[in-house]
Amino acid sequence: FSAERYRRRLEAGLEAVLHRPASFGSASFRLLPRPGFTVENAVIREAPAFGSEPFARIDRVECDLRWRSLWLRRLDFARLRLERPSFNIVRNARGEWNVENLLVETGVAGAKNLPAGTEGEIPFDIETEDARLNFKLGVTKKPFAIIDLRARLNFDPAHGRIRFRLAGNPIRTDLPHPPPGILEFEGEWRPSADMGGVVDAALRTRGALLYNWVPLLSGTNPEVYGVIDADARVQGSLRVIRV
Repeated sequence: FSAERYRRRLEAGLEAVLHRPASFGSASFRLLPRPGFTVENAVIREAPAFGSEPFARIDRVECDLRWRSLWLRRLDFARLRLERPSFNIVRNARGEWNVENLLVETGVAGAKNLPAGTEGEIPFDIETEDARLNFKLGVTKKPFAIIDLRARLNFDPAHGRIRFRLAGNPIRTDLPHPPPGILEFEGEWRPSADMGGVVDAALRTRGALLYNWVPLLSGTNPEVYGVIDADARVQGSLRVIRV
C-alpha cells in the first residue's frame, strides 16, 4: 500500500487543521492501533502578514485519523504528534501575533458554546516532543527561546476552549549560561475574538538556578546564587494577567 496516492488529500487535511500551506517529504500509512499517516520533514508556511520564514519545520508528524476517515473523502484528524518541531512565534509591525491569527482562523477564538455534535465541531489534540520556540519581532529574531519543549494542546472549537500542558527550558541565545531549569505551564484558555477571554493556569518550577535565571531575565550576570522552587497561579486574560 502506498501512501503517496493520498499526498494531496493529506496536505489538504493538514492545511485545514493548521490553516497554513503545508508540504512534506515521504509519507507512510498505518492501520493499527488506529489508522493514520506518518510524514517526514514537514514545513508549515507562514501567513504573508508575518513574514516569509516558515511558521514551523517538523522532523516527523504522526497523524492519527478518526475511523470515519476510512470511508469519507475528507481526512479527519483526531491527533497530531510532532517530533522535533521548531516554531517561530512572530509579532508584526501592527502588533499582531501569528499565533493569535492562527487561533482566529481555527475557530477557537470567539467560538460560541455549542452543544456536542454541532456541525463543524472538530476537537483535536496536538502533542510535541523536543520542540523549540523562537520569538521574532518582524524579521528580527530575538535572543529568547524555549527548548526541549514537551506540550499537549487540546483544541475544542465548539466550546471556544484550549486546554494546554507545556514544559520546557527557557534560554537566551546571546549568553553562554545553560537553562535555569524546567518551567511547567498548565491550564485552560477560552479566547475571545479580540484575543481576550479567560485564562486560568498554573506555573511551576523546581530546582531552578538563580545564577542562570537572573541573566535570562535581565541580560546581565550579578552572580546571584541559589536554588528556588516556585508555584504561581495565573488568571485573567492575555491583556490583564493576575499572578
